[in-house]
Amino acid sequence: MIGKKWQSWSPDQTIDDLTICRTFGSMKEHQMLGLADDVVSMTDDGFSKPLHFADEPVRHKLLDLIGDLALVGFNPLRLKARFISIKGGHEMDVELVKNLSL
Repeated sequence: MIGKKWQSWSPDQTIDDLTICRTFGSMKEHQMLGLADDVVSMTDDGFSKPLHFADEPVRHKLLDLIGDLALVGFNPLRLKARFISIKGGHEMDVELVKNLSL
């Protein structure tokens, strides 16, 4: 449903276009967790809410990466690196941090 999307971000850009992007997941998962208001669920018919941007899921993945790095003590704004993620997620972010810590 999301398809192939590409998005990039650098610290000299505003982060506002990322911070409004909502969490995505299946309707079944969201119902099980009791989530509804600030998430977008994927259903058999599409998304449960209109998207802020056509690439909102990808922008949210960028926000996840920035947050995950910050949570484990890496300031992503100070790293001089380029990250390329394919089908990224929290688990992949944790592996990245493990490799950065070596």
